Amino acid sequence: MAVRLLRRCVAWGVALACALAWPGLASGEGPRVVSSARYGVSVEAPGSWRLLEAPPGVVSVFAEAEPSRTRLELRASPQIPAGQRGAYVEALRHAIKEGGWSEEEAPRSIRYGALDGQELRFRGEGGLVLVVFAFYQEEMAYLLLGYLEPARLESLYERFQGVARTIALKGGQEP
Repeated sequence: MAVRLLRRCVAWGVALACALAWPGLASGEGPRVVSSARYGVSVEAPGSWRLLEAPPGVVSVFAEAEPSRTRLELRASPQIPAGQRGAYVEALRHAIKEGGWSEEEAPRSIRYGALDGQELRFRGEGGLVLVVFAFYQEEMAYLLLGYLEPARLESLYERFQGVARTIALKGGQEP
């Protein structure tokens, strides 16, 4: 189980390292709410942000108008038992750091709406800030990733928090 968890987190790290180069743009504005029956989650799009094409394991990707590098992603990862959540977050931290990001703060417990989880913060190339909100339901792990421009960090972090509060899980969150 630990090997599978580590492999999954290494894959996340590779995806995070490649994320800034991923073009995958969809044309036009997307819907206000994106839902996934497969992952049992929905999230509201921020204002006029664009909805981008989402790769496998990603529920939604929202981006500001170019040339901004600011983007929010909601990801889902099945088969993370409650007893493995701490190891999952540690492996995730390691994978992100291996991808070239430096950790700015230790993980902290946080609540957005009805969701309890952990928030992590990293800094990358060009000062870009990566904020990660990790939360769970049953054996499903979810990550809201915010790639935030440093010049507008405070207002973009408020936007990140607002989007986190719109996330709804089907069936209620496991304590």
